[in-house]
Amino acid sequence: MTPKRVFEINGDLKESPLIETIRRIHSVFSKNGVSYTIIGGMAVIRNGCSRTTIDIDILTTRKGWQSIRNAPEVPFNTWTDRAVDKKNNIDIDVLFPGNDWEMLIPLPHPDMVKVYDEDFGANFIGLKPLLELKAAVYLKKKKEEGIEIAAKDLYDVVELIKKNHNRITDNFMKTMNTVIAEEIRRISARVITS
Repeated sequence: MTPKRVFEINGDLKESPLIETIRRIHSVFSKNGVSYTIIGGMAVIRNGCSRTTIDIDILTTRKGWQSIRNAPEVPFNTWTDRAVDKKNNIDIDVLFPGNDWEMLIPLPHPDMVKVYDEDFGANFIGLKPLLELKAAVYLKKKKEEGIEIAAKDLYDVVELIKKNHNRITDNFMKTMNTVIAEEIRRISARVITS
């Protein structure tokens, strides 16, 4: 199933307020020369997984976000690390590169992980960094808050593996954090049937 089809199943792609906001994000960030990429639930859906979400998570630099906040005619109400689309009230969570979350890997710079998707008219995090990031979030939450809190992130990891297992090879994981790569292998062995 293609990412576009998953979006279509979950609602009219052309009328989706989430897609509308994503395209508005791309327009504003591009117009202002600010690097960004969509991460989180929308990126999971873009990689072929059935999932629902009600907000958009973006990864950008602190300097870039400040530039957006100071730009004229921005279609968002903005705060330090979040925004709301003025037109449709979609929440936008803003994350920044670095290790503020103290995970196994730092959040990467958006330029290092973004892929432009023509169908959706925006930058999304690629599959490999998305899977690595989702696994890092899952492992951190599991350790600190328990499986009940980490379950949603585990579900994302499992679905990403199921939908993309033919791409997730040893070579694909070669440059990943070793703890994360081992966890992905362990999960893969349990969820991929021959």
